[in-house]
Amino acid sequence: RKLDPILAAVQEVFYVSAPAIVSSARYVELVEARMALVAYARSQNVTVQQIGAYLGRDHSTICNAYQKHQSWISAKTDDLRQRDYQERYAVLCDVLDGPKTQSVDLRAFCASARRLNMHPLHFSLIKTCAEERGLLP
Repeated sequence: RKLDPILAAVQEVFYVSAPAIVSSARYVELVEARMALVAYARSQNVTVQQIGAYLGRDHSTICNAYQKHQSWISAKTDDLRQRDYQERYAVLCDVLDGPKTQSVDLRAFCASARRLNMHPLHFSLIKTCAEERGLLP
């Protein structure tokens, strides 16, 4: 299936399970994970009908998720939830496309992690992933 690698990456970045993502639950964490999956799939020219069939949702729901993603990504905001989503979506794109930069500024990453109250385990997992990919100087 075309969307399976995207789903696997969304699980890794958003820390939610695949069954939860495709479930009917509407917890904020799951809605944001679905929104990221929809946005990345659309960037890969997957149709809204295909995404809807994969997630068990109507195409109009997929269109709404994509529109919300667009508004959140383009927003210059102090809203921590939106900023967290923006950063996670950037990580998702790096995971799926490869990083756009050669290295990660670890000091800036640590500051972001503190600002977002990132759980130490999540921070550790992302740092380990960056080290394994040779992204840390």
